[in-house]
Amino acid sequence: MKSRWLVPLTLVAGTAVLGCPNYHGTSPIPGPSVTSVYPLTGTVGTRLTITGTSFYDNATVLVGTLAADSVTVVNQTTLYAYVPAGVAAGSTYPVSVDNGSGTAAGPTPFTAVAPTLIYANGASRPSVALGSSVVLEGAAFGDLQGPGQVLFSDGSGGTVPGVLTAAADWSDGEVAVTVPTGAATGSVTIQTGTGSASLPLVIPTPTFNPSTMTWQPTTAMPMGLSGHAAVYATVGSAASPTNLVYVIGGSNVTSAATTNVMAAPVQASGLLGTWTTLHALPGPVAFQAAVAATPANSRITQAAGYLYVLGGVTDATGAPTNTIVRGTLDSTGVVTTWTTLTSTLPEPLQSFGAVLYHGDLYVVGGATTGFVPSAGVYRARIDSTGALGPWETETALPFARAYAAVTAMGDRLYVWGGDSAIVAPNDSNAAVNGTKLSRITSAAVDAFTGGLSLGWITSSTPLPTAVSKETVVSLGDTVLVTGGLYTGAANGTFEESYTAVDTSGVVGTFTTLGATHTIRNAGGGSLFNQAAVTYVDASGTGHVLVLGGDDVSTPGTRHTQVWIY
Repeated sequence: MKSRWLVPLTLVAGTAVLGCPNYHGTSPIPGPSVTSVYPLTGTVGTRLTITGTSFYDNATVLVGTLAADSVTVVNQTTLYAYVPAGVAAGSTYPVSVDNGSGTAAGPTPFTAVAPTLIYANGASRPSVALGSSVVLEGAAFGDLQGPGQVLFSDGSGGTVPGVLTAAADWSDGEVAVTVPTGAATGSVTIQTGTGSASLPLVIPTPTFNPSTMTWQPTTAMPMGLSGHAAVYATVGSAASPTNLVYVIGGSNVTSAATTNVMAAPVQASGLLGTWTTLHALPGPVAFQAAVAATPANSRITQAAGYLYVLGGVTDATGAPTNTIVRGTLDSTGVVTTWTTLTSTLPEPLQSFGAVLYHGDLYVVGGATTGFVPSAGVYRARIDSTGALGPWETETALPFARAYAAVTAMGDRLYVWGGDSAIVAPNDSNAAVNGTKLSRITSAAVDAFTGGLSLGWITSSTPLPTAVSKETVVSLGDTVLVTGGLYTGAANGTFEESYTAVDTSGVVGTFTTLGATHTIRNAGGGSLFNQAAVTYVDASGTGHVLVLGGDDVSTPGTRHTQVWIY
């Protein structure tokens, strides 16, 4: 039989050896065979893993009649090739290997498909700020970007391309892109060589200027509370959403933990409507953390949303718990049931921070048994059914602290102030401040994994004063600090301050507002252990709500008032 190959021969101890790479036999190269091709669906730039026999460095791959890109022969039984431009969604293509001595096709053809876009930033109806990162999750994006791109609505019927900073930001199931200048509320679209897929996207640009702040009262809570949790949530359809503020648990006027759960609708003006008492918690709790997970901020698809209530204290001893309870929300925002989860916090905690960011739940710091501050940082993912995944231990804080505020801004988590001493949750001492903190610590969130592997850094800009048991909220790039325990708290010296945080995470210099801009001046007292939330009303105006709290001037007070700016 004649061979198709003309190759040099080398005599080794009287034996002729073929000179082609990866082949060391003494007879003509055998034709290839193909056992499998994976995956069997994809787009331009999808990497195919092909297994079989007789693969050599000279091998070529065809997808139909199109030459595959970047063929890499791993060994004689495995090679990689990328799907080339020219395939069309819905069409099938035999995948064949030619090694120069023959050609063989795989047992099942490859089918080109359009991409599927499931989540943006871990949510199916996401909201994201200009200049921050968006991670798109789905399928059939292509392992190489190739002709692929991400497009954002510009608010005028056109699109603006997103910015990818590295080749590694594009993979077959995930793409990380920066929201560009000019993007507006509308949609985000991933476009490949075989089609496109979109999700609705809200890009808020709230009007929020604390320099002109004037607090006014809105609907008061039915009972006075401190150490309670407050969360804002949007439920219902994207076309007809319902916006609600929830208040959960807390310490009442007798310092007893409560089972209280109530909600008030946010009206078009931003003011609150009437409070409604909802299904009570399974047991009393105060100084806990709570988050709301909905399609707007998580992977939830099996319900309108869930409330997660984490840790806290359950009795007058102040001993923390590691219990997590979950409330199921219906489409109107009503809590239908509470379930005590088998998943618990990694350690018993009270007065800690918890944020839901890109669909992952982060727990930061707090006080554990004996009021001892913790440096622990933990993360768990909430799936589409509302189930809480296993807790991952993240890089710990540089030092332990409790009674701090925790926020997520841009692509970072921030920890503001707090106390590094053993302090009871109801302690109102604003005169002893040696262990209170003015330090601001932040950590970058890995866009793909959600991890904090780069660790924590301390901002060169501190808070205006060392403070604990305060609230810190953010709207756009602006941060507002309200109340807390600090030197001069009884006089409201640093009752309100604000700053801006740029897109690289740098905290700007704080401005401390004068007395006329404080809740104290409006008649609400000097607050600590209060709760706060932010939201944007129908006109695009950003609002801050401060709810309840204890009073530095009259400790043990439990305010019912709710203040809005």
